This record gives sequence, structure tokens and C-alpha cells, in this order.
Amino acid sequence: MTDRVAAILFALTGVPTTLVMPFFLVWIAVNDQLPMMGGVKGLSGGPFEPLGPRAMALLGIPFVATSVLELVAARWLWRRERRGRVLGLSLLIPTEVFAIGYDLPIWHVLTALRSAALVAGLLRGR
Repeated sequence: MTDRVAAILFALTGVPTTLVMPFFLVWIAVNDQLPMMGGVKGLSGGPFEPLGPRAMALLGIPFVATSVLELVAARWLWRRERRGRVLGLSLLIPTEVFAIGYDLPIWHVLTALRSAALVAGLLRGR
């Protein structure tokens, strides 16, 4: 059960980033500014913002790669493969770096929840 919960939590961060962030990166490359969503700058507010749009776009590439790995971990966890837990735990620090850098507060909550689910699965010995 804990593996399935962790898989869903990994998908909650992996899917939107994998689907949306590439469009943001293209927008930044073409317009040299952050995209606007509902009158609010997307990806603004975090420590990456003062680096400028180009640097934020470059940092978005490993962010997307991390999100793809989150989807791999989700798949393995859904199949209850131990390697999913190992990969999931190894993604904790990179995910938090991007959550802080891009000011994504919900990511902190999801990362904490999925880490708890992973540790619970490890403690149960499955």
C-alpha cells in the first residue's frame, strides 16, 4: 500500500513538470522573459529568479530530467519494485533544490509525504 501511495505522490510532481516545463523553457528561449499566467509571472519568486530568465531556463532542463526520473520511480513503485524506493529516495535532494529555487511550496509537502511513504515501505520490509 505504501508503494502505491508513494507512486501517486511521485506522479503528482512528475507529470505536471514533465508536461508543462518544456513549454515554459521554449517560451523563455523565444521571449527572453518568464511566461505570464493569469497576470502572474510563472516560476517567479524563488532564488533562481534573480539569475534571469535564461539561467532559469537552463536550470529547467535538469528539473525536467528529475521529473522524468520521478515518473520512472512512480512506475517502479506502482509495480512494487524495490528499485523504485531507492530511486525515489535519491531524488529527494534534487527535487527539494528545484522546489526551493522555483518557489514551489506544494512540492515540499509532496516530497515530505512521499519520503514518509517510502521509509514506511522500507521499514515494513517490502
